[in-house]
Order: sequence, then C-alpha cells, then structure tokens
Amino acid sequence: MNSGRWTALFRRQTASGRCGNGSRRRTLAAMLRSGTWLILLLAGGSAWADDTVEVAIGYSGPLSGMPELYGRSLADAAQLAVDEANRRNVRLQGKRAVFKLQVQDDKHNPNTAVAVANYFIKSDVVGVIGNTSTTVSLATEGSYEAAMLAHISPASTGRSLTRQGHRSVFRVVGHDGAAVDYLSRYLVENMKVKRIAVIDNGTPFGTGLADSFVTSFGKAGGIVAGRFSVTGRTYDFNAALEQVRAAKPELIFWGGNAEQAAMLTSSVVRLNIGAKVVSSQIGAASLAFLETAGYAAEGTIMLESGLPPERMAGWKRFENAYNKQSSVPINPFTVFAYDAANALIAAVEQAKSTNRKAVIDSLHALRYQGVTGLISFDASGDVVHPAFTILRAERDKWRVINTSAEK
Repeated sequence: MNSGRWTALFRRQTASGRCGNGSRRRTLAAMLRSGTWLILLLAGGSAWADDTVEVAIGYSGPLSGMPELYGRSLADAAQLAVDEANRRNVRLQGKRAVFKLQVQDDKHNPNTAVAVANYFIKSDVVGVIGNTSTTVSLATEGSYEAAMLAHISPASTGRSLTRQGHRSVFRVVGHDGAAVDYLSRYLVENMKVKRIAVIDNGTPFGTGLADSFVTSFGKAGGIVAGRFSVTGRTYDFNAALEQVRAAKPELIFWGGNAEQAAMLTSSVVRLNIGAKVVSSQIGAASLAFLETAGYAAEGTIMLESGLPPERMAGWKRFENAYNKQSSVPINPFTVFAYDAANALIAAVEQAKSTNRKAVIDSLHALRYQGVTGLISFDASGDVVHPAFTILRAERDKWRVINTSAEK
C-alpha cells in the first residue's frame, strides 16, 4: 500500500477551508461508519499490486542433518542475490518485479529432492537454484525437463548431468571432465608425473570421477598403474593400499568424497605407501581436511572450482555483503550459488517474461559477468569458461600452485 499517498489525501481533506473542525470530525466518522476508509485502503493496495509482478525462484538443497550449514550457506547467497535485485527496481513489462526465494529442504536425498521438484513444478517459480550434488541433481533432472523448468546447479560437477540431452539443466561450476583434463595436463606437463594409481569409492559420482581421470591422464601421456575400488561408506583402505603399494605409483588419485579423502591420506602415510594423494573432489581443500588428516596432509594436491577469492573480481564486495546478512560460514560453493541466482534473475530480465520456456531460452543466450567469471552456457547447459585452481597442502595451509587462468 502507498501510505504516503493516503497520508497526503487526508492532509488535503483536513487542510480544506471548507471544513471546520466539527465538520472534519463528522466526515471522518461517517467514513468509518460506512466503510469508505476500507474501500480507499483496498483501492490503494490494489493500485500498488497492479504496479508489481511477483517473480518466484526456488532453492532446493540440504537444510538439515550433517550438510545443513553447507546448504544454508548456498540458500543465503541466493537470498542475497534476490534482495539486491529487488533494490535495483527491475521492470518487467512496465511493472516492478518483486523477486522472492522459496527455499525447500531436499535433505541431500534423491527421493526427497524429487518430491521438492514436483512441488516447485506445481508452483509458480520461474526456475530453481539446485540441486547441490550430482547424485541428487540426476534424480530430479527428468522431472524438471518434463515441466520445462530451468534448474541451475551451483555445485553438481558430475559429467553425466549435462549429457542427457535436456535443455532445462544448467550449472555455473565446471564439470569433472573439464577439471580432470586441466589437472592431468598439469600433473604430466608441469610436475612430470608418469604413473598414478586410481582408487574410487564405488558410487556413481566417485566412479565417474575416476573414469574421467583415467581417460584424461592417459590422453595427457600418463600411465594408470592400477585401478582399485572401495565402498562409499568405508574408512578402511588397507587392502586397496596394499595393492597400490605393489603398483609403485608416484601419486594416488582419489575418486570419492572429501571425508574419505582425508582418511585415505592418513592411511597412505600410516602404511608408508610412499605416494601422495591427489583429487579433483571439489570442496576437499578445506580446513576440515587438514585437521582430519593431520601431518599426513602435507603434500596432498587438490583441485577446486573457480579462481582463488583474491583473484575474483567483486569478491570483496560479495564477501562483505554476505557476511552482513548471514552468520553461516562461506564454503567453496557459496559464491557459485550467488552467481547462479543472479544468472537466473538476469535471464528473466533479458526474456522480459516469467514464462518458463522463455526463461530457458534466455539462459541459453545469456552472457552475465558474475563474481566467479563470465557466465554463459553451451547447448548442454555447461558453463563455457570454467575456472579451476590447484592447491597443495603445506604447513597446515592450502597454497595455490596453479590456476586455469595462467598460461
């Protein structure tokens, strides 16, 4: 409601020379008795509503359980993008667009995520930020495609996600295929590594990651000294590492989650295998990894999505704005969620429409300068110019040793 407008109206009435004090009181009393004030109030609200259009955006990620803080950070970053868009006074077809974020907990569970996807499909959202892992994204991808509802993942890196022939799927992080291509070239050309053993954790994500690395490392001129598997829940790597010992590799590539990576690293040193661990598991280069692996972490090599924060244009502004709004710590994917939400908002602006198909078409034509870099998508929905950083654990810290932006 435009309260200033109605304040001015009553000021004009009370200031009129045609009405004395008694007359003014009688006029207001009559208005109250007749309900005229309610009509005026509703008319004002209607006028305000007629000048705006609500644009709903969905967010699907884990908001409970162990990954709660991870998911909440991404949701808070998306909310920041929405709040900033509302302050910009975006116009759609002559009306002020009011963006709203609808947040849903997918519990990091494929079945729950499908239920959330169906909820969003039946709602009026123009697109969804999520899901936040490859396994969960693969579970929901078909539902979103059938409904022609755009979904942009800020964190799902599995190569298979964008190989299903769907137009509605997008991601602002580089996929694992691009990541291991860059990592393999660096290991062979810069570090002169020749022999690597590969261990995966048997999950679709871990196996896919390991498969991609085996192919890329071979193309780069390296030799895979052995391929071994464990389960996705184990922390006992003894049997696999004894097989690795016999293969005599220079490095051990890990295809699996970050928690297992830390325990694998500890086991490698405990068993005196004589090789360091390397992985392209995004998010593994963390303080938690260093604390879990302890002194065994020294020399471990990890790849992360994006450039180092200090090399991202606009990072400081984003960091300051985020920390003012959220108490949840920033994680490696937080800024990607911010860029994903901004990309969706930009696509709506560019389409000048909230029609779902129009938004998908707009995303495919988008060129948006985000904090993480230029965001544009190929026909599969992959970001065209992904950035990566290689880090090495040195003295309880992660040190940048190369970025994909370097020649």
